Amino acid sequence: MINEKLSEIAQILCDLDSDRLVRNVDYKLNLQREIDLRELRLDQDNDGISDLIEEFKTMMGRPLFEFFDFEKIISRRTYKTFFRLFNNYNEEINKQEIETYRESREQDDFIDACMETELMKEAHRFLVREEKAPEDEEEFKKMLDDIWFDFYGRSDKEL
Repeated sequence: MINEKLSEIAQILCDLDSDRLVRNVDYKLNLQREIDLRELRLDQDNDGISDLIEEFKTMMGRPLFEFFDFEKIISRRTYKTFFRLFNNYNEEINKQEIETYRESREQDDFIDACMETELMKEAHRFLVREEKAPEDEEEFKKMLDDIWFDFYGRSDKEL
């Protein structure tokens, strides 16, 4: 029953995603090629690892995207507000994060942009029906903020 509900809501949300990127229209992936491990010749150690490493090195130099329509994508509010979040975090593990007013505002803008979409409105309705989220939209947005943006402890010892 749970799997059916999740499958159903996942399909509904996918169908409602008007901001979804369209492959070969908004972007094109460079799928490169798969490595057939059976074709690798054995190296001096007879383990094939050196050949595999060389094959990966050859492939790694190629970009993942052949094409990415950044201007079109950034014109969509959800993406624009999402991209603004990228510089809000310190990648150094042992440095404490300090959230500025601007960063907090960017997070709010992103949540607001998401909540304007039919996808998130339906997700909210579903979660309310399942008694997993508050019915009040402002409380739901606070819940999203807590889930998506609350800081958590991290150190190299925890990794």
